[in-house]
Amino acid sequence: MFSALTDYKGTDENNLHIFEVKKFITKAAKAKFVFFFDQNNTFQKARIEKNILVSDYSALLTRNGEDETLHDLVE
Repeated sequence: MFSALTDYKGTDENNLHIFEVKKFITKAAKAKFVFFFDQNNTFQKARIEKNILVSDYSALLTRNGEDETLHDLVE
């Protein structure tokens, strides 16, 4: 499901994997939503980009006290 809703964009300067949320309604979707995962596929941050404004959000996603990984989100 995660891969059906996102496009992999490679890695950034910090070697974080970048996944951009696909736009299904292009006229209404002016903001870009991006997720960053580290080399262990552990979620690191989310980003919202709109025009020249960029906002990064860090969040702790846990499942039973363990970090949420990309593998957990895909299943």
